[in-house]
Amino acid sequence: MPKTLCDWSKKELKQKPEKLHALTRNACHYCKKCGRVANTKKALCSAESFSKAMTVVEEVDFAA
Repeated sequence: MPKTLCDWSKKELKQKPEKLHALTRNACHYCKKCGRVANTKKALCSAESFSKAMTVVEEVDFAA
């Protein structure tokens, strides 16, 4: 089984920026465990679709 994006270490994220960009461009799925995003379910260990999870879009206050 191929390694998922969730399993990548910080070192791997820095070493593979092109692959990371390809996997995260136009992301439509997120991992329910770690919060990483990807454009395909196969790239995440516990994937959930944004459209499924978003019933109400809330504005987030990052200053708080």
